[in-house]
Amino acid sequence: MLEVDDHVIRSYGAMVTFHSLISMDGMFLENGPFRVTDKGTVVVNPYSWSHNANILYVDQPAGTGLAYTNGTYATSQAQIASQFLTFLNNFLTAFPEFWRSEVYISGESFAGMYIPYIASEILMRNRAGTQKPPLHLRGITIGNGWMDPLRQYPAYIQYAQHHALLSGEYLETAVRNWNSCSTSLQKDEVGKNDECEKIVDQILRQSTSDNQYCLNMYDIRLRDTGPNQNCGTAWPNGLSAVTQYLHRGDVVAALHATAADVKWHECDSSVMNALSRDRSPPSYKLLPDLLSQIEVTLFSGDQDLICNWFGTRDMISELEWGGGQGFVDAPKMDWYVDDQLAGFYQTARNLSFVVFYDASHMVPIDKPKEALAMFNGAIRANSTIKSVLTKPGFSERVRQHYYAGGVLLVLMLLGTMACGAYRLRDRLPFVKSAIQKVGLDTRRSAAGQSSSWQVKIRRCSPPFNHTDICPYRREVEGGDEEALFNAEDIEEEHDMRPINR
Repeated sequence: MLEVDDHVIRSYGAMVTFHSLISMDGMFLENGPFRVTDKGTVVVNPYSWSHNANILYVDQPAGTGLAYTNGTYATSQAQIASQFLTFLNNFLTAFPEFWRSEVYISGESFAGMYIPYIASEILMRNRAGTQKPPLHLRGITIGNGWMDPLRQYPAYIQYAQHHALLSGEYLETAVRNWNSCSTSLQKDEVGKNDECEKIVDQILRQSTSDNQYCLNMYDIRLRDTGPNQNCGTAWPNGLSAVTQYLHRGDVVAALHATAADVKWHECDSSVMNALSRDRSPPSYKLLPDLLSQIEVTLFSGDQDLICNWFGTRDMISELEWGGGQGFVDAPKMDWYVDDQLAGFYQTARNLSFVVFYDASHMVPIDKPKEALAMFNGAIRANSTIKSVLTKPGFSERVRQHYYAGGVLLVLMLLGTMACGAYRLRDRLPFVKSAIQKVGLDTRRSAAGQSSSWQVKIRRCSPPFNHTDICPYRREVEGGDEEALFNAEDIEEEHDMRPINR
């Protein structure tokens, strides 16, 4: 369990983060406090989102990862939301200190479906008085999310043409596929449509023409490194090390995930097969109501094909909320981290859209510092994303009052890689059928109650630039379980100073 200094928790805010699907991959590859090395050791991640948070990674939907079920799986977004809130209420009963927390939900990929449904369920229960005590939901953040098939399916063609990935007979076939797909969606607009899956097939097929290795659909700068033609489903490179680490019996025991005899696997079809029957409307339909009550931040890495930013942009352009359509007159603004151009953003009427340059489907892997800056802005109390993503040279004294006004509880549902794997199943013979999954037992002990190790982060004093990472002094304490994290990799006087690029 990662604990922020007591003073920070009490006065300025702590956050707990929940991840779904490949949540453990997200923890060890993206924004968690540690990274797994090729040697099977664990080192501190200087850009962890846990710098301002207590983080708890949770597998959902039920049945993913080490989280087990009685053999039944959710078949709709409503069921997933209900199951997650059952967990959340149980967690808050076990940890009542978080009942009064402000709540944020964050995630990526197919979490673009989960999160709006979960957020809507929370707000509905609050209004009906059935959520007792009520949850103080303040905002949601979704990265490279799958939310709007009617806009995102044709965006495959636009995006691929823009990057010279689709032409000739493959383009002609993709256009015919879209015409058929569009007709199908007009009759039955659901989150996934088998006819529409054929569009991205053409992009990947063209990438393998002339005996080339398949394009990585999560990062178009990459291709498969061998003839297996996974098209990116074996990406990112650190997956193998994480898999081996999570197969260790001592690690599973340290996670207190031994209640059921479940072995961690990156890929499993049980949950995916159940969700193939999901007829839930796409989640973008929930956004207008959500935006009338909470803030929403959507962010995208510009090198991702499978949930590309063109589709998110087009979805927003057609969306009506808060008395207007799209961003109307909201300008597109560049944003910077340490005086380096990081991307662009737009914001209006509780909605912010942030694009990261040179980033993949998993933004924190490619742009960890920039992702942390955006995340801190999204959950910053009494502010907007605009006040943090700003012009070069901007500097201010970062004070802990950014998080004043209450403890923050951030629920992160990381549906990473599910977007492509879920929707490409059976469409290409050389694409692995997969729904990514990892695990963490979510009982009280899994949060570290009975664990004898902990890492304490002591916050430094201002002033420092808010886009820099403040130096943190870390201490590793504990008994036998400390060996799991090879303390020699975490220096006794470890000083994570800002890195200027």
